[in-house]
Amino acid sequence: MKLLEALEDAGYITSTNVRMLGIYAEKWAVTTYEALLETHIMAEHSLADAIAEVFKLDRLYSFDASDVDSEAVAMISWPEAQQFKCFIPYRDDDGTFQVCMLDPLDDKVLQFLGQRLPRFRPVIMDLRMMYRSIEEAYPLERQIPTLLQLPK
Repeated sequence: MKLLEALEDAGYITSTNVRMLGIYAEKWAVTTYEALLETHIMAEHSLADAIAEVFKLDRLYSFDASDVDSEAVAMISWPEAQQFKCFIPYRDDDGTFQVCMLDPLDDKVLQFLGQRLPRFRPVIMDLRMMYRSIEEAYPLERQIPTLLQLPK
């Protein structure tokens, strides 16, 4: 609900939207982010833009797998990246990991990242770009154990 309230405060959605989306998310057991997209209240691109603006975060519009820091991306496995819809393509000069994510208020993702990383900075992506970028960022050899259900 924190995401919905922040978007309402910024004027992107109405209080009626917040109530309806809260009910929808609970009934269908989805996140409020997913509820926004599934109900077509906001389009992916517009939602990512709004989140970046509201929370004053960087917004990633393109992704080049050739720029990926292989040590950074290895901090989260390929199946974890898919499960939590986040991945770490880069690290700042001060050691802060740049984490591509959808919703910077998602408690499950934040808890997961907090257990893995000493410092991180959210970078917002839209959902389609997230899926595409995860596939491009992780070389096939990092995907095969999961695809074949082998121990890592």
